[in-house]
Amino acid sequence: MKKTSFLALLSLAALLTFSCGKQQATQEGADSVTDSATTTQASAPSAALAGLTLLAPDGTQTTLGEVLAQSKVTYVDVWASWCRPCCEEIPHLAALAGKMADVEDLQFISISVDEDEAAWMGKLSEENPLWPQYRLDEAAQEILSEAIQLQYIPRFLLLDSEGGILDGDSPRPSADDMEAYFAKFL
Repeated sequence: MKKTSFLALLSLAALLTFSCGKQQATQEGADSVTDSATTTQASAPSAALAGLTLLAPDGTQTTLGEVLAQSKVTYVDVWASWCRPCCEEIPHLAALAGKMADVEDLQFISISVDEDEAAWMGKLSEENPLWPQYRLDEAAQEILSEAIQLQYIPRFLLLDSEGGILDGDSPRPSADDMEAYFAKFL
């Protein structure tokens, strides 16, 4: 691996590790979702996001664009198996995905930034999530990080069917009144 690539990857890993455990100011007020925190206009469709290659647990590959095309709105969980706050959101996300399963035009997916595939697969085996799970390779992680200015995880996004960002810092699944939040975009 080139020295500059290694240093960039090391910097990203350090940033994510440090940021993973700290409370984000944007999340501190997420106990209830307010009208002023959201907008219903998407950013310009993002070819960078739509073109991301996603690796599924069964070894198949797809693109984020193919996944997004299946629904009007997609709630995306960006996480890692080593991130404690990420893992603490999993039961909340499971409950929310179950509660909203019959809502037309809304889907839930999780995208892991784990580099260790075995750790990711182990966490999936332990949690047994019922919504689609994907992992990014190193190149796709860099593209995602740039496209959404990823500075911490867990990070939740709301994307439209073309990869446009409806909300680049969506409330966590543990926030109150998520049904009302989603209703603003459907």
